[in-house]
Amino acid sequence: MLTALQKDTDTFIIYLSDTYDSTNAEGKACAYPANIKTYQAFDVDINLLKTRTDALYDNAATLTAFNDLQNTYDTFQAAHKTANARSDHCILPALLTIDQQALDSAVGSLLKLELAKKGTS
Repeated sequence: MLTALQKDTDTFIIYLSDTYDSTNAEGKACAYPANIKTYQAFDVDINLLKTRTDALYDNAATLTAFNDLQNTYDTFQAAHKTANARSDHCILPALLTIDQQALDSAVGSLLKLELAKKGTS
């Protein structure tokens, strides 16, 4: 499920980059209001994973990593909200690359923890 979240996130970021244009039109596909449901879905997935982790493992390190992941998603969402106030209403593609790296790093940290528990890499 964590790798699916990463795939969905990377796909979303590519979508935002591909739909970016510099016009001043509101309601564009890359604008924040058009993507609120995607952020809600990310929150649901992260909370579900945190709940499962809390129920299955008494592992503070993994829960801390999930909190870090949630904070990274929150920062990404806040950047999108802020960008919506810009005249083009969207996150610039160059900034999306930075966001994608941060999100991939947060997911990667969790995957390393979980794979270490299973004795694989």
